[in-house]
Amino acid sequence: MRRLLFLFIIIIITSVLLSGCAMIINRVPKDGGRSGTAESVSESAPEVSGSETQDESISSESETQAPESDIPSQTETEPSVPEKSVPGDETYTDVDLSIDMPEPNGTMQVSSDPSNKYISIVVSERRISADLLSAVYSVPESGQNYVFEFYSSGERTENSIRRVFFINSSGKIESVCAVKSNEKENISSTENWFSMNVIIKKMIFPAVKDRM
Repeated sequence: MRRLLFLFIIIIITSVLLSGCAMIINRVPKDGGRSGTAESVSESAPEVSGSETQDESISSESETQAPESDIPSQTETEPSVPEKSVPGDETYTDVDLSIDMPEPNGTMQVSSDPSNKYISIVVSERRISADLLSAVYSVPESGQNYVFEFYSSGERTENSIRRVFFINSSGKIESVCAVKSNEKENISSTENWFSMNVIIKKMIFPAVKDRM
C-alpha cells in the first residue's frame, strides 16, 4: 500500500515538472531572442546618408590644408644693406695719385750727365753733388721729369734711392718724395709712401735702372 502511494506521488511530481518544462519552451522564441535585439538596435541607430559622409570628409581635408595666401612667399628678396666706410679711409680720399710715368714709346730719356738741365736745377737749388744724381725725363717736354738722388755714387739700386725730385715744365722743383718722411716736400705722408714705394720703385726705376 505504501509503495503504491509513493509511486503515485512520484507520478504526480513528474507530470508537474513535464508540464512546467513545456510552458517554458513555448515562451522562448525559436531564434533564441536575437531577432528582437537586432531590431531594437536597428531602430535606435540613426541612419547616416552618403551626402553627409562626403561633406564631413571634405571639411576635414579643408581644415588640414592651409590656404595658399597664408603661406609666405620664399622668393622675396632681402633688403640690401648699404656698405659702410672703413674708419681711417679719410686720409686716402683727398690724395692725388695722378703722377704719370714718362711715355714708354722711345721718348724716355735717362741721363747722369752733370750738364743735364734737370740735374743742374737740383744741384744749383739743393747743393747736392751731381755724382749722386740721375735724371729721367721725356722728349718732348711733358712736365713729368724726375731726378733720382742715391746714397752712393757707385750704387744705383732700388734700395740705394734716397730722394726723387719732381720738376715741372717750368723747370721748378714741384715736390720731393723721400725714403725718410722728414725729407719729403709738398706732399702728404700717404702720397710720399705711394710715390716712393709704388710709382718710383715698382714702375719707373725697374724700366730705367740698366741705363743709370
